[in-house]
Amino acid sequence: MSNKSTLTLLEHINLNVPNHNYILDFYISILGMGLDPRHAQNVQKGSGTIWANCGASQFHLPFGEEAQVIPGHIGLLYDDLSGVLERLELYSSQTGNRNENEDGDENEDGDE
Repeated sequence: MSNKSTLTLLEHINLNVPNHNYILDFYISILGMGLDPRHAQNVQKGSGTIWANCGASQFHLPFGEEAQVIPGHIGLLYDDLSGVLERLELYSSQTGNRNENEDGDENEDGDE
């Protein structure tokens, strides 16, 4: 038996999300994934499953009462992170997004 995997693709991962409004900015606007047109109508409906395309893979993001938590992490590979950083800066400037602690006080260094 070989110790090498023959796996060549993880086609999709399914993550339950309690609110599509919050995840669209993250997956589409910041990470730069594409909204799959086969399920785009679910954005307007506010329910169902959204598919976020990333290369040959997808994140399936169905509406669920509780967010699904996967122990560990999911890695994404970009040829260059400059596009992600630019989108993050643009999003932050457009939303006035600040890092605030639970008391509403802004943190300069991002620590809570």
